[in-house]
Formats: sequence, C-alpha cells, structure tokens
Amino acid sequence: MVNVFQAVSLLLGLLAASEGVLEYQSHNAKHHGNIIFREFSESKNKRQAPQMNETTKDDHVYYTSVFHPPGAMANSLWFDISNLPDRENVNLSDPILSNNYRFFASHPLLFDFPYYGHTINSISVTTGGFLYASNYTHAELIALTHNIAPLQADFNPETNDTARIFIYSTSDRFTVQWNQVHNHDHVNDGPFTFQVSLFQDGSIHFVYREIPLAVSDINNENHPVEVGLSDSFYVDEPVPGGFIVRTVFEYSRIQLNATQQLQNSAYVLTPVLNCVVASSCDECIMLSTTSSFNCEWCPTAGRCSDGIDRYTQDWFESECSETAVTTCQVVSPLSAGAVAGISAAVVIVLAVVILGLGIIVIVFIAYKRPTSRMGLFLIEHRPKAMSLNKGSASYNVDSGNTILKEDLST
Repeated sequence: MVNVFQAVSLLLGLLAASEGVLEYQSHNAKHHGNIIFREFSESKNKRQAPQMNETTKDDHVYYTSVFHPPGAMANSLWFDISNLPDRENVNLSDPILSNNYRFFASHPLLFDFPYYGHTINSISVTTGGFLYASNYTHAELIALTHNIAPLQADFNPETNDTARIFIYSTSDRFTVQWNQVHNHDHVNDGPFTFQVSLFQDGSIHFVYREIPLAVSDINNENHPVEVGLSDSFYVDEPVPGGFIVRTVFEYSRIQLNATQQLQNSAYVLTPVLNCVVASSCDECIMLSTTSSFNCEWCPTAGRCSDGIDRYTQDWFESECSETAVTTCQVVSPLSAGAVAGISAAVVIVLAVVILGLGIIVIVFIAYKRPTSRMGLFLIEHRPKAMSLNKGSASYNVDSGNTILKEDLST
C-alpha cells in the first residue's frame, strides 16, 4: 500500500515542481532536498457556524474542541502576556520574529508536550500566526503541515511599528501572542491580535482579541488561511544517484469553523488518548476497547499503533502489519493450593540445607579440637568405637586362671 502511495505522490510532486512554492525562512531551515507533500487521509469535521452566544463542542477523532463565544469564559482564557510580573520569561523584542516576514524561529519547551500523542520538546514560532510542531524544518514544509494554527495567514510584522510577537515560556505553559499584526497584501483590513497556549496535558487554547474579519474573508491568495491542527508522517525512499526522496503524508487535518467571527472568542482543544501513548501490550489493547482507535501491539517494534501516526514507516519496516497482535499473552495465576504446596516445599528444602550445614560445621569443629567435649563425643561414638563396645573382653583373676568373659548384656 505504501509503495503505491509513494509512486502516486512522486508523480504529483514532479508535476508540481515547476510551480511556485511557499517558503518560510530561518537560520537553521533546510532549503534544499526533495520533499513531496500529499494528503494521506483527512479527519476534518465541518459544521455550520454556531450562534455567537452558543458554546459548541466538536469531536475531531484526535482532539475535541469547545468554542467559547464572547463572554466571561472567553475573557478568562485570555492570558495577558504583556503585563506579567515575571518579565524574564517574556520575549518582548524578538528581532527575528517581530521584524521579519515569513520567518520562523525554534524555541525549546520547558516541558514535554504531547501532540497527537507524540512527545515534542521544541516548537517553531512563525510570523504567519501558527506554530510548527516538528523537528524536520524544511523551508517548503513549514506552512503545509504539523501546524498548530490559531489563525494562519500571510501576516507581516514589518508593515507597522506596533506589531510584536510575544513569547512566554515556563515549566507548565508556552504562550505566543501575535500582537497588532497585519495581512501582508491587505494592510487596510486592520490589525489582528490573538494568541495560542500549550499545556503539559496536551491541551491547546486559541484565544482572540482583535479579529476584524471572519476567517473565510481573510485573503488566501498567496498564503493558506487556517484555524486548526494538522499532522503528518514521512516515508523516505532512495532514488538513483544516492538521493532520498521524502514523501510527506498528512494523516490528519482539523479545520475549525471558517465562517466563525472570532473577535473576543476562544477555542479549547483537548487531546483524545490514541494508540501512540500506550507503552505496553496491555495498555494498547485496553485503549482499543475504550477509544475509537483500532490499536494493535507490535512485539518487533515494541509499539502500539493503528498503523497511522508519525512512525508509520517504522511500523511497516518492522513488518508490524503481519506481526501485530490484538490480544496479549497472559500467564494463568496459580491456585491457592499450588502456592501453599510450593511454599511448603521451599521450607523443607531450606530446613534440610540448614541442617546439613550445621552438621558440617560441628564435624569441622570436632576435627580441629579432638579434646573438646564435642571431639571426645564423636570419637567415643564413631562407628569403630561402637563395634568394640558391643564385643568387649575383660580379665578376672580366679585361682590363677584367666577367664574370658563375654559381655552378653546387649
């Protein structure tokens, strides 16, 4: 199956090679190498726009989302990053992000963040209103997938002096705020201010302040416009000349409502436990019964999966599609009688061993000290001495005759 997808993707990539490619720049991004992007499958959940006073919950397979309209709840989710006392954790004057266009910078996370079940410890912040959640930072891939997008658009902080990108990072929270940013080709649309927060439990908050347009009305001519999440897996294939072509398969794209008015509203996204988080066969099979995922345990790879996640290539190379199991080997527990019998046998063996060791110690001491009580006792009761006692001779003097008396008392 994977080979077929690779062949199709390779063809699509070659056909699109001559077209313009959207690139994000960085000091450490790769700007060369062959990558091909293809949607493997989609887990999109589109619905009609709710009323502005309606709190709405959606199920997106890997995440659930709750939309909070303008009001007390949405206001409580706004994190006032510009007025915090611990200013050392806030990057207020990042010259890379606040003064560049289509740029990204990687930042370490001070906690392990589970994204689609995969633990990540660094994140890339972009000028385009989204985060990039992968260590593979190819310039042509940044805006395509692995995106955590509160509002992905063609924002350019260079268009006005008040535009800033704030970053707040602690051991339990990572927040980025795009403050007073404008659309590159549509500056007159007005400033946008919004933020995203990541938490240790994998939950994600999209919170909005100034959003002058509905998402569907933001110009997407030269840049994708998205609100949501996405993730992909890679398949590397060697080609003639010693090169490797990396095909990127997007297996999930969660698109939140594009017709929604986001001003002063918020989204809360909560992860759904999937196969990847299981670290044992028992946990894996349990997840299969308690979730919507068809989890299987692969003994050769030591992983739990439904076959579609970031480690899909390793799953197939480890032949997990043939060796994966849906039940775990269980050792039958011993009955109470069997346990009691084993315990008694152990006690008897230990007693015999202790007795034997005691005899050896006594004999050794008697051998080293023959005049001691123990030594004399063993000499007196040694087998040869015992046989002499049973047939001993004594001499009596009677009229000068020597009489042999045999002791018949025993």
